[in-house]
Order: sequence, then C-alpha cells, then structure tokens
Amino acid sequence: MKRFVTVLHVLIYVLTAGLFIPTLHAQLDIDVGGTGTCINTGGTGYTGVTPYSRWYSGWRTQYVIPASELSAAGMPPGQIVALSFNVCTVRGDAIPAFTIRMANVTFSAFTSTTYFTGATTVFGPQDIGIPTTGWNRHQFHTPFLWDGTSSLLVEVCSQIPSGSCGTCCGYTLNCDVFMTTVTYNTTLYYYADGNCNTCSQASGYGFYAIRPVIRFSVLSGIEQSFPDDVDPRRILRTDYDYDGGTYNGIVYPKPSLTFRVPSGQTVQLKYRIVGPLPSTNVVYRALNSANLADSVITVSGVSGLVTRTFNFSTGPLGAPTGQTFGNGTLYTTQAVGGSYRVEAEYRLPSINYTQTWSKQFVIAYNNDIALFRVLAPRLSPFKYLRGVNIPVAIQVQNVGLNPATNFRVITQIRYQGTIVKGPDTVVYNQTPGLATGQTFTANFPNFNTLQAGTFTLEAWVELLNGNDQNLNNNVIASLLPSGFTAWTFDVQYDTELETNAILQPTASSNDAVVNRPYLVIARFRNNGAADQSDVPTTMTIERWNGSSWDLVFQASKILPDISATPPNISELVYDPWTPQQTGLHRVCVTISAPGDPV
Repeated sequence: MKRFVTVLHVLIYVLTAGLFIPTLHAQLDIDVGGTGTCINTGGTGYTGVTPYSRWYSGWRTQYVIPASELSAAGMPPGQIVALSFNVCTVRGDAIPAFTIRMANVTFSAFTSTTYFTGATTVFGPQDIGIPTTGWNRHQFHTPFLWDGTSSLLVEVCSQIPSGSCGTCCGYTLNCDVFMTTVTYNTTLYYYADGNCNTCSQASGYGFYAIRPVIRFSVLSGIEQSFPDDVDPRRILRTDYDYDGGTYNGIVYPKPSLTFRVPSGQTVQLKYRIVGPLPSTNVVYRALNSANLADSVITVSGVSGLVTRTFNFSTGPLGAPTGQTFGNGTLYTTQAVGGSYRVEAEYRLPSINYTQTWSKQFVIAYNNDIALFRVLAPRLSPFKYLRGVNIPVAIQVQNVGLNPATNFRVITQIRYQGTIVKGPDTVVYNQTPGLATGQTFTANFPNFNTLQAGTFTLEAWVELLNGNDQNLNNNVIASLLPSGFTAWTFDVQYDTELETNAILQPTASSNDAVVNRPYLVIARFRNNGAADQSDVPTTMTIERWNGSSWDLVFQASKILPDISATPPNISELVYDPWTPQQTGLHRVCVTISAPGDPV
C-alpha cells in the first residue's frame, strides 16, 4: 500500500467571467502526452477539451504544446502529415465540417482568452463519421512543418449547420479521449448552440491544464545509410572496393544516405567515416565537388524519400592511394580491419534544424568473433517475476573473413557485486563453422531467484580456432545502449503498486474556491512484475482546525488497469469536491492491492 499527501489552501475570491471550473520515418508516430488517462465525462463533461465535443452544436478549441514537451516525447522537426486522437468511449454522432489548424508559436501557455489567429488549415472543413475506439487518424491535405524550437498550436473546430434545435443547433454527446494533465494552461476552449461562426469565434471561455494525448505523424531526417549497423550493410569485405559494382555475385555499393526532404525545402548533408575505433581519425569524407572545402552536400528540387549516393570523396579510404580525391568509392582494400563509424549530419537551414546520425559497422579482419545480441534477460525496465525461471541466451556473430569453427561463450550473473550464477560456458566446435555474418545462439541454464532487486549480466566470447584480431567486440560492453554502464535486469514481486504523485492540487495550488467543485487528480505507478486491474484507491481531504486535521471529504475509485511494462503509470480523476470553508487543507491518496508486500 502506498500513500501520497499534498497540502493546499482554499481561498475566497471572485473568478473572472471567462474562467470555468469543471463540474466533472521515415514517418514517425510520436505520442505526446504518454498513454494518458481515459476520463469518463458521461458524454457531457470537458466539452471543448475533447476534440469531439458533440454535447454542443459547435466548438473551437486550441491546444498549445511547448517545444520541450514535444522534444521529450522524441518528436523531431519536420513535416507533420497527420494527427490522431485516442478515443476510449464512443458516443455522439457524426461531426460536420471538422477542421484542424496548426501554427508554430512563441508562447508555451495560454494567458489570454483571445484565440490565436494565423494558423494554417491542414484538415477540412470535412464531415467525419462517428469516431471509433482507439486512434482516430486525420490525414492532412496540407502538411505542416514544425521547426523544432517553437511551441506547437493545434486547433480543432466544428459547426453543425442545422439540427434538432434549429439553425446551427443540434447536439448529442461527447466522445471521451485519453487525456494528459500538465501544470500550465494548455487548452483554450469555447462551445455554443446557435452560433453559426464558432470556427471564427474571437475568444474562448477559459483554460484547462488538461488536453488530449495527440499522436503526430512526422516525416523527417535520415532513415538509412551505407554502411549501417544493420546486416547486410554492417559487415564490409576487403577483397573488393565499394565502388557500386557487383563482383562474384556480391554488390559493393558506394556510401550513401537515405533521408526525407520536406516539400519545397533544401537539405544540407555532411558525411564522414572515422576509425578504426577507438580512433576517431577521419578516413572517408564525402564532398559536394572535387574541393576539400566543399563538404556540405546540398539537395534541392526534390521531395519525399531520397537516396544520395556520393560521387566525390577524400581521405585514406576515400581516394586511391597517393591521390587526394576519389569518386565516392569506399576503398576497403586499403583499410585496416576493425570497427568504424559513419557520422552524418542532416540540416534544414530554413528552420535551423540539425539531425545527427551515427552508425557503427565493421571492416572485416581475417579472424574476428563478436557478441552480437543479448536475447535474454531483457534490460531494465523490463521486470521478471521472482521465483520464475529467467532464460539466459547470447547471440554471437562471426565478423571476420575466415570461418569461425571453434569458440566459447561465457556468462555470469551478479547481485550487488557478488556472483550468484556462473560462470557458465557454452562451447561451439563445428565444421565448416560460421561464415562471415552468420550467427550462433548460446543457450545457458535458466536463472531463478527469490531475491527482488536489480541484477547484472556479464558475458564474453573467446575465439579458439585462431587469433582474434579485435577484442573490443568480445564483451557485453560493446552491446550496451547509450546511457547504460552494465547489462542490468530487474526481478520484482508480482504485485507492488504506489501512489506516484498528486497532480492536482499541488503544494502551491491556490485555485480551490469555496462552493466551487474541484477535481483531484492522482498518478499511480506499477513497480511489480504483473499487470494489475480493478485496484481500489481512496482519496481523502482534511482541513486543519488549528490543532488537528478534520476529515471533510472522502472518495473511493477503482483504477481499471495499470501495466507492468513502461509506461507503467496511470492517472485517476476523482469525483468533484466542493470546499465549504477556507483554510489549510491536505489531500491523501492511497492505493491498495491484495498481495502487495511493500
């Protein structure tokens, strides 16, 4: 059982008339707002916040999302070609003249009820059917270019021409969508019956610190390179140069980049290869022309997915021996074996956006065996259940030119520095062995423990049929993702839940008003190994009487579902509390589940 408490003041003051207190790759798909929470409005609440607000005959809503929030969600600058809203409860009717507009703006929160003007219409006006459960995608007729630094404004509006209650008047119920709660005024809203011009309404009613989770579909940046870190573009041979030809049935392409060009935009590229690692010497640099200073390659007059193969190059592997310039060929016959890295840059100068690209590949030694992939256990934050068998499996690849006929793979597992399993060894001894690029999976005895906590897997491979000429890729450190210093995995209890935060109110909140309904919103986290459903929670509000706390409100609510795998959080909005007195109050939220040991 976990509890979370926050303290707030309830004040008496008159609200301004406009403020409403609620009564209740590549195309990349980027979800901004996480998974969000399905807030059941009953079809009438949060009108103007849900993009499908059919409780009224027309509505105009603007959402503003700071650039920092978009970037944190992993969204790159580029052309937005569609957006989607995630419906959790279907209600209402078809939506006439549904319109979406977008703009890059300099503000990150609404401070005025006056609507922003000058946004670009990207969808509609178009009649759409009743939204369906799940993601409802709206494909733009005019793509929108987000510059990567501005806040993003999204507007939705609709107006029924006539209905059951007359001209520009006809209503049913709202569709509920998954929403996310923030700490700033992110939504400006308006709705009305009988207003035939809601999509040009000059000002709204007020603000919310809640908005829908929005999925943006973005076209932007480099998608692929040659060489790359993906087979078969990852292991390069040294018997022929990579000049675009085909030899003995094997294609040897020149270095290249594949990338997106937004319509009407100019792209600038830089491309180089460094190595052999850990050295960062530049061994190949692509050029725009036979000029050492001309290393920025300009691409214009095209759009969509483009591949640029390089025709000018320099460097020890970018030109024939004794010459300064090459024709884009990668001269691997002149290379020392080992690991190398492609380092590229993609730039949209019109919006000052730069994407960097880094891919590691191998120019093969004669003898080189490498750890290729850890199949199990999976890295944190994936969680295994205590007392259940955990597989241990390591994939090895021959990245040398000679067959690997004899090698051994070794693993051990540590907990708080102490070896708790292993060393365990799997030996490979076969003829004709692994050819260049082929892999072998070493399966080890399962690991089982009753200890909950974080464990570390250590693994390495040793070549036995020859002298391994590159030991850097023999250890698990070569497989670690950025930000990891060890291969860690978590073993947890089946059930372990916590109240992670009270999102509304916060300790600094001063927006609770006597005789006005107020919503408490809490966030929960699943630290256990199993998904949980139908978990009881309780929210209490107490008031300080000068010497002790008096209970003034209590509400219980069931948390429907919370996943054990990221995003392993969920939010609940409790029934409204209407303060009766001013003074100091505190909120406590508790979650309890059968079998929770902590």
